[in-house]
Amino acid sequence: MMNINFTENSQMSNAKIKTEAKIKVMEVITKALIEAFGEENCAYVRTGATKNKTKEFAVKIGTVEKDGETYDLCAVVNSSIKDYRERTSERGKVYPAFDFDEMVAEYKNYEELKEKAVVTKKEKVQKAKAKREAAEKVKSEEVIDNKEIISIDDEELDSF
Repeated sequence: MMNINFTENSQMSNAKIKTEAKIKVMEVITKALIEAFGEENCAYVRTGATKNKTKEFAVKIGTVEKDGETYDLCAVVNSSIKDYRERTSERGKVYPAFDFDEMVAEYKNYEELKEKAVVTKKEKVQKAKAKREAAEKVKSEEVIDNKEIISIDDEELDSF
């Protein structure tokens, strides 16, 4: 397991620490992607609008065929180092510290709620389908009952 540790001081500011951490994280990510997809399919690129382009790591992960044409399927990766402590910008904006454990718990809660929503939706669909089928059955029984009544009436008419 790898740990990247820093000490914030006059030589290593918050910004420098985050920059160094990003470099180290991207080294790990790029090494893994190069190993997985090959060096010929990995490179740093600049993406975005003509102004303010962003440096990202691009990976050609495969191809897509459509109508006889072959297209490269690519992904870009750009790490973001979160604030490790609450800080206030020069303009007074407060940036909260990123709490890993809290974020993990929030995501697990999100996944559980999402799963419950899917189950609930399936249950609602099943109930609606059952209700529809029951209504159709009642309707068809009423039609059968009406036919029986009509046929009895027809028989009675024939006997006259």
